[in-house]
Amino acid sequence: MPIFKRKIATRTSVVVVILVVVALLVGGAAIGARAFWSDDYWIGQATASDSSEEDVVVAIAGNSSISARELQEAVLHLQHSKEMAERELQGLGEDLGQPTDYLEARHNLVLKWGDENVALASLIQEHVLHQKAKELGYEATEEELAESKEWARGAYERGELDAYTQGYIDSVGADHYWDNIYPVLATRSMAIEKLYDDVAEKAGTQHHDEVRIHWHDFEEEVIVAAEIIVPESEGHSATLVGVMGFLDDVRETNRAHVR
Repeated sequence: MPIFKRKIATRTSVVVVILVVVALLVGGAAIGARAFWSDDYWIGQATASDSSEEDVVVAIAGNSSISARELQEAVLHLQHSKEMAERELQGLGEDLGQPTDYLEARHNLVLKWGDENVALASLIQEHVLHQKAKELGYEATEEELAESKEWARGAYERGELDAYTQGYIDSVGADHYWDNIYPVLATRSMAIEKLYDDVAEKAGTQHHDEVRIHWHDFEEEVIVAAEIIVPESEGHSATLVGVMGFLDDVRETNRAHVR
């Protein structure tokens, strides 16, 4: 789900658009979606946001429940991300800033494990890392959240956001997005960013690739230690084996890329 995030620690002060599922797909810590093409996608976003399936639990990640609505929207975002990656690999899209062989490897993992496993994996990882951040005392302050929201909403109202994010906000309703969706996502995002900076500081190196290796090792430890449940359901195809298999594969792909 697209949100703005202010990178609040030492890595950069740039405000960027992030999409969790895109980050899993192409491997960036934060990467923006760039094109909001489909009328069907607009309808799908609005439908997902108002879905009666909101309270149907599709997974437990630590102390968080993930709803069918969350999964449905994450799948829609992932499908758009796949289109971006496919166009990039065909030389038709905008540069995602990733080496072609790496982008292709990550894209192939999505094809291997399927949209619903990948989308649910992204949500589970986000929830679990957020819980770890809170456990260690890393949370966004009210001032940080207010500053981030003010900047982002101002950019939206001036029409300065990328077309994808602008379209998403319009499709779910601006007031609903800024009052209900954005604060939840931004709070998680900023807490995880602080957690990343802590891991980077403790890595004992300033070399970017070595820091990323430490982060991937940390991610794995946190995921393995968490209680994760994915009940069987006729409503989706995601499974615990699929979710964990994708997360294992994507970490190994990331490690191989930075070694």
